[in-house]
Amino acid sequence: MKKEYLFIALVVLVALAAFVFLNKNKNSAGTNPPSADKASGENTVAYTDSGFVPDNLTVTTGTTVTFIDQSNNTMWVGSDPHPVHTDYSAFDQLKTGESYSFTFPKSGTYNYHNHMFPSHTGVVIVE
Repeated sequence: MKKEYLFIALVVLVALAAFVFLNKNKNSAGTNPPSADKASGENTVAYTDSGFVPDNLTVTTGTTVTFIDQSNNTMWVGSDPHPVHTDYSAFDQLKTGESYSFTFPKSGTYNYHNHMFPSHTGVVIVE
């Protein structure tokens, strides 16, 4: 009788370990930093539950950067400072949505944040 309980406990532990392992891989797949290839002319920043990934991106002049909401929160990308977005007013999503693309026409440092969660910040450096 004790062997049956031991076997059942072992099966439950193996099933639990498999569940944890598969869930971990599933969750981390959507949060890997997107590639940032200067040569491509287009870059992607993911917005996750913990902020922007990557939160620091360097691109060349004329590059389009796409911000994609992969979070359970609301994304509204806006230039600093919060809440007025006046450092570079053209760099402002102006409404919430699943993605936002902006082409950076001149060199400079563009600090930004999520207007809905202002502690989530990032910077795009345009060379």
